[in-house]
Amino acid sequence: KELFVNVDKEGQFYVDGKILTADEVEHVMRRAMADNPVNQSVIIRADRRVEFDHVVTVMNLCNRVGILDYTVSTQDN
Repeated sequence: KELFVNVDKEGQFYVDGKILTADEVEHVMRRAMADNPVNQSVIIRADRRVEFDHVVTVMNLCNRVGILDYTVSTQDN
C-alpha cells in the first residue's frame, strides 16, 4: 500500500489532504508500517520550487521508521 506525502512550495507536509508537522508525518508512517510491515512504500510528491531540505526530511523519516521503498517526484502546483 502506498502512502503519499505531498510537500508544497512552502515546505508544508500533506497526508490525505491534511497539513501535518514532521512529527505527525512520522507517526502516520509508523502506523502504516505497523499495518503493512513488508510492502509499505511512500511516494513523496514535491512542488518543484520547494527547497530540497524539506524533501530530505521526509526521506529521513522513511529511513527512521524502516520504510526503504520510497520515491520522489516533482510537480508544478
